Amino acid sequence: ALHWARDVAGCAGAAVAVASWWTWAVLAVAVFLAAAVLRVRFDALLRRRLIVYAVASTVFVRYQWLKRVGDRGLDEQASAALWERAHLRNAQFVYRWIVHLKGLWVKSGQYLSSRSDIMPQPFIDSLKGLQDELPSSPAAEVHATIERELGAPLADVFESFDDDCIGSASIAQVHRAVLRSTGAEVVVKVQHGNIDRIMRQDHVNLEAIVWWVAWAEPTFDFRVVLREWQKESVKELDFVNEAENMVNVAQALEDAGVPAVLAQPIPGLVTARILTMTYLHGFKITDQAALDRMQVDREALLRAVVHAYAAQIFLAGLFNCDPHPGNLLVTVREGRVLPVLLDFGMTKRLSPRLRQAFAHMAVAANTMDYGSLLSSFDEMGLQLNRGNPREDMENIRFALRDTGPPAEQRAEFLKHIEERRVRRAALPAAKRNPVDAFPGELIFFFRVTLLLRGLCASLDVRLPYMKLMLPYAKQAMLERHAPALHARAVVAVAATASVVTPLPRYVAPPARPLQARLAARLQGLWAEGKLVGAQVCVMRGDVVLADVSAGVLGFTDPRPVRPDTLFSCFSVTKGVAAAALHAATDRWVRGGQVRAVGADGLFDVTRPVGDVWPAFACAGKESTTIAQLLSHQAGLQNVGLGTAPGTGPKEGSAAGGSGTAAAAAAEVSRADQVGTQSAAANKNEKKVKATKSKKGAASADMLGDAVDRFCDLDARIDEVASATPVDPPGTRVAYHVLSFGWLVGGLLRELSPDRTLHFADALREFVTGPLGVESEACVGVDVVDDRSATERAMLAPDEDEDKTALDKDCDEDGDADEGAFAMATAGMPTAVLRSRLANLYNANDEGDSPSREEIVAMLRQMREQRNAQRRQAEGAEGDAKAAGGGGGGGGDDDAAAAAAAATDDHGSSASGDGQGDAVEKLLAGQSGGMLLDPCLFNTKRVRAACIPAANGHFSARALARIYAALANGGAVGGKRIMSEAAARRLTDVVAEDHDSLIASARPRRWSYGFSLYALRGADADRAAEGGHAGGPSAFGHAGVGGSIAFADPESGASVAITTNRVSMRNPGTLALLEEICDEFNWDIGAFDA
Repeated sequence: ALHWARDVAGCAGAAVAVASWWTWAVLAVAVFLAAAVLRVRFDALLRRRLIVYAVASTVFVRYQWLKRVGDRGLDEQASAALWERAHLRNAQFVYRWIVHLKGLWVKSGQYLSSRSDIMPQPFIDSLKGLQDELPSSPAAEVHATIERELGAPLADVFESFDDDCIGSASIAQVHRAVLRSTGAEVVVKVQHGNIDRIMRQDHVNLEAIVWWVAWAEPTFDFRVVLREWQKESVKELDFVNEAENMVNVAQALEDAGVPAVLAQPIPGLVTARILTMTYLHGFKITDQAALDRMQVDREALLRAVVHAYAAQIFLAGLFNCDPHPGNLLVTVREGRVLPVLLDFGMTKRLSPRLRQAFAHMAVAANTMDYGSLLSSFDEMGLQLNRGNPREDMENIRFALRDTGPPAEQRAEFLKHIEERRVRRAALPAAKRNPVDAFPGELIFFFRVTLLLRGLCASLDVRLPYMKLMLPYAKQAMLERHAPALHARAVVAVAATASVVTPLPRYVAPPARPLQARLAARLQGLWAEGKLVGAQVCVMRGDVVLADVSAGVLGFTDPRPVRPDTLFSCFSVTKGVAAAALHAATDRWVRGGQVRAVGADGLFDVTRPVGDVWPAFACAGKESTTIAQLLSHQAGLQNVGLGTAPGTGPKEGSAAGGSGTAAAAAAEVSRADQVGTQSAAANKNEKKVKATKSKKGAASADMLGDAVDRFCDLDARIDEVASATPVDPPGTRVAYHVLSFGWLVGGLLRELSPDRTLHFADALREFVTGPLGVESEACVGVDVVDDRSATERAMLAPDEDEDKTALDKDCDEDGDADEGAFAMATAGMPTAVLRSRLANLYNANDEGDSPSREEIVAMLRQMREQRNAQRRQAEGAEGDAKAAGGGGGGGGDDDAAAAAAAATDDHGSSASGDGQGDAVEKLLAGQSGGMLLDPCLFNTKRVRAACIPAANGHFSARALARIYAALANGGAVGGKRIMSEAAARRLTDVVAEDHDSLIASARPRRWSYGFSLYALRGADADRAAEGGHAGGPSAFGHAGVGGSIAFADPESGASVAITTNRVSMRNPGTLALLEEICDEFNWDIGAFDA
């Protein structure tokens, strides 16, 4: 009574101080309930309910008073001390009443006491006694329960029975005993009396409190979590179910080879309310003194615990949902420290589909694969009502982040909650709950994660939590495909160039040294972990010198890469798009359908674009020539990356000036050449002009729309036609990340006789169709699911498992007949079987996805190297001028000094588009994570889009055949795609890029849509004189992550490499190029630019 009187007085003081209507309402309820409990005799359960509400009201009002009034005017130290006293007072108050009430409230207290990562320390210290130190039921009651359940006197079953329990918790208490039949030492778990009735009422009470908290503090809305927990917690009352779970989990861990100890139930001595099991020696996992005494390596111990739960979730699909410290012991056996797992009452069983989906989600989070993350949501039935994959990724990675000390974890948690609150407040009401539907099992997956995080925090252990989970998640993902479909060898060498798809057969000689060396290199790269999947094809004329496939389709797809496997090759697509334009215009010129003919009889690339595309001749682009457009000098590098639809960035404006996401994307994507990952070749994004509190809300609706815009070819062509250039056309080379493809697509459409030709149709008509590679060179693919009935049943067990028409078209290996799918027409994507598509894996050279901070650091280093080289070159030039007595006085020096002063620390011109500085702003922006994700191209939506600058799906042998035609006068194998004259000018040097983000001793040279390579060392010097004769002999294009294709007309050779391991610097591609350069006596340094 004294306690309640003091608390009521405190509540009254708080209400007077805050003076808000809702606080008065809460106070009235608290006072009424307190009076009711003290003065009126109600039924026991009703009295219990009133106590619960009174306790909750008291704690709530205390904190509201402190939050709004109590610490006003205090300095930081005094405020912290005041809050610490409040936490201690409330924790002790809550503990007293939980001990009095027992039931479900003990479970709630156990959960809170396990969350050292978010709960104040006084709560941890006060509530940890709830884990196994509650007051026990009387011995007589325990004896009666055992005898009633077993149907025999206690003495007939047990030789001895210790009436002092060794642990008491929410549902039951545990006693040591010795079996009369065997003399074995056991423990007996006995349910508390009337616990089932109490638990049912507690569920109702807790639901009311959680609803109340959600109403008062929307950030802490746990109603969905509670409902799912309520459904599962009642299963803890059935000890027969718990015994079965113990046996199944123990067997699963043994099968997985995970060292952990579990008790075993004693047959015949298990009922719904009694569980007899083997006795295990050990001590509590949070017993610091015992850990010190036994010299236990805490990090190794907790690694073992995390491994045990990862195996339960991802491999067994059966896991204990309640790993609080009271359910974990430590034992030492034969010198090995092992975790002991207890209490399998609350154990969740996952269907094969959900187990795979959870594994998919964990792998996607580790590799920063947004596409796979969204796919995993679909697989598990998680439906979101807003399109913000970046926020989804951040939330999952936050939950699975590394563990750390309690204070650090609490600070991270509070920051995350506050950021979420701000985003939520800025959203429309209909968008504030981002989840429309979700699987209840997901609640328990994250509950286990949070409890394990709290355990690590309580022992002050740092663990790479997500990395520890990854091997088990990956193993589960590998089980998606039947073992018969797994790759049996790392490398496959094609004896002939046509094995599966209906390509014309090449005249291929037996394996030669180059092919053998490439196969050996691929084998070595696989062994070093630097390869997931790759293809290499090298041709000279009609002869295939090497055609090698290696690795698997994806990080979690063990099926082999075959010669006809299609890889997303990013900007390699630009070279193929340029080839389609040259082939189409050459045929139209020779057929008299195009009148833009130059003096050389070829398509006139010196004419203004507006002559053939009238809508383009606006906004300062009237003089832009086709040659400038094809050599990245149109000044439209930012279009579609950071501007609103239908408008272009204006020089000096917010859209086109320093710091735009678009400019950053354009500059970062210069890293698109051999092996360097770009930040922007994957996505476009609107510039967010909002206050800080509304940025999250803007991005929530923006990103889904941005991806849709990114995939709309016709809209993007119209956008680039009306855009305003950043730079005057022809004055600066700036890599057109995405706009290059839209420009080419617009030219093809406007030049075609009926001005309706779609890019995909042009590619098939003028390039891939004539060469017979249309099924292995596509820009936009419609993914057709060809998984076997068994695999589909694993992912969706409710589906009809009868063979479909597709199954009947599959051979014994589960591969469908390519002829079953007709080639798409009229701009539609080509239908391609899922089993023919390689999945991109986002990794750096250590095998992990790079963080934004790592990428920023790398970009800074690249800029510093580039600027140092530039300054060194300028210094050498100045010395030469000074030695020669030239230079025209001080004017040039003054101009150079002014130019240097106008260049910022990142090497970007203050009068230009600020690309260097914008890189970091892009990375720090609302969608920085997504813009750095090449795995966006794994998603079905983006795969199906026609993105002529970035979305090509190719096999290496198809690319090699296309470039073989270009290297040999426009024809290969008797199939011609353009005239010799048209092919010959593809090595003309049109422009040089001296402002590349990537540090290089050589400038990057451009032809009409192709990057040029000086494969012979002397070419670098001869090229300075200009002209075709002295310029680089090879042309082609590389893509972010490592894919590349090029042709060398001088030798008649063509090379193509495709890869799905995307990293900041792909060592695999460079190693393969070294072998090829050695074969042809080419300079590997040609690819530095």
